[in-house]
Amino acid sequence: MIALTAGLCGALVGLGVVLVALGVRGTPPGDERPSRAVPGWLGDRILVRAALAAGGLVVVWLATGWPAGGAIAAVGGAAAPSLVGARGRRSAAVAKIEAIAAWAEQLRDVMAAAAGIQEAIVATGPLAPAPIRDEVRGLVEAISTRRQRLRPALERFADDLAHPLGDMVVTSLLLASERQGRLGDLLGEVARSARQTATMRLRVEAARARTYVTTRLIVGITVVITTWLLVFRREYLAPFDTAGGQVMLVVIGAVFVGAGLLMRRMAEPTEPGRLLGGEGVA
Repeated sequence: MIALTAGLCGALVGLGVVLVALGVRGTPPGDERPSRAVPGWLGDRILVRAALAAGGLVVVWLATGWPAGGAIAAVGGAAAPSLVGARGRRSAAVAKIEAIAAWAEQLRDVMAAAAGIQEAIVATGPLAPAPIRDEVRGLVEAISTRRQRLRPALERFADDLAHPLGDMVVTSLLLASERQGRLGDLLGEVARSARQTATMRLRVEAARARTYVTTRLIVGITVVITTWLLVFRREYLAPFDTAGGQVMLVVIGAVFVGAGLLMRRMAEPTEPGRLLGGEGVA
C-alpha cells in the first residue's frame, strides 16, 4: 500500500508539472481556435479535465484499491465538463436561432422604410438580440467605422456567427446588394425558417426530457449504491479484488462510458452544413 501511494504521489507530481507548464505556456497569440488534431470534447477546458481525471484516479484507487476503478473514475472526470451544462448549451443553440430570426425580421422591417442594406444594418446594431449582438456590432463597425466593403464585411460576419441560418441571412443580403433582389421577401423566409427550426428544437427537447431525467437517476442511484457498499458492505465487493473482477469492472465501466458518449451525442445540438463554410458566396 505504501508503494502504491508513493507511485500515485509521484504520478501526481509529474502531472502537476505538466499542468503548470501548459498554464505558463498558454495559447499562442492569434491562434484562439482549438486545434483540429484534438477532439472537440477533449480540447475544451483541457486543464480542468486533466485535474478532474487525476483527482478521480487518485481518490477512487486509494479508496478501493482497484486500478480499474481508478481508470474508470479518471475517464469520468475527463468527460464530466462535457456532460455538465449540456442543457445550457442546447438552450443557447435555440436562443441563437431565435436571435438570428429576430435580426432578420429587424432588417426586413427597417428596409421596408426604404432604407438601404448598409443603413439597415447600422440601424439594427444597437437593437440586435443579445446572443448575436457582439457579432452584429462588429459588422456595423466594419462597414461604418472602418468603411469596409459590404461583401467582405458580411463574409467575415458569417464566419464570426458560424451558423447555417446566419449564412442564409448573409447570402440574402449579398444577393440583394449585387442583383437587386427582393430582400424583404428573402429575409422574411429566412426568419420564418429560423422560427420553425427553433420550434422543432424545443419539441425535440421536450421529447428527450424523460430520457435525460432517467439517465441522471440511474447514474445517481449507481453511485450512491456503490458508495454505500464500499463503506458498509465491503465484503460484498470482494470478488472485484481479483484479476477477473478487475476485468469485469473494466467491462462495466466501458458500458457506462459508451452509454455516456451516446447520451452526449444525442444531447448535443447539431446543425446542418453551412452554406458559406468560411469561403464566402461564389
